[in-house]
Amino acid sequence: MKEFLLAVIIFILPSLSNCQISERYDCPQFDKLFTKSEVRPKFGKDTTDLQNYFVRSFKRISYSFDAKILILINIDSEGSPCCTQIIKSIDGVVDFQKIKEIVDGMPKWASAKQDGHDVNSYVSLQLSYTQHKLNVLLSQN
Repeated sequence: MKEFLLAVIIFILPSLSNCQISERYDCPQFDKLFTKSEVRPKFGKDTTDLQNYFVRSFKRISYSFDAKILILINIDSEGSPCCTQIIKSIDGVVDFQKIKEIVDGMPKWASAKQDGHDVNSYVSLQLSYTQHKLNVLLSQN
């Protein structure tokens, strides 16, 4: 029994680590990057603006995935977004470069605020495409 469990650990666990694919990208470096701030960065008027932006943008590219994608985005103190990392599960085909272009091409966000000043921050977005519907969730970190 111990040999069986050892074999499972040796052969199965390495394959589980391949269940995610990740791409990192360069963004401007900041002295300070807020993970939490008094006022969170905001895209548009509300979350429907963020959802609509991605739905419109994804209509212009071909994609095929039935999985969740996590996108990490730096928002500088002027509200400019920069995609730092994209992580997805193994299912489906995703063009990382196209997603990066969509994120980097976003209109400016309302930047985060700390002590009344605009600050550099980051947000994470979770995209999921299931049953031919794209859903976007903004993480509050």
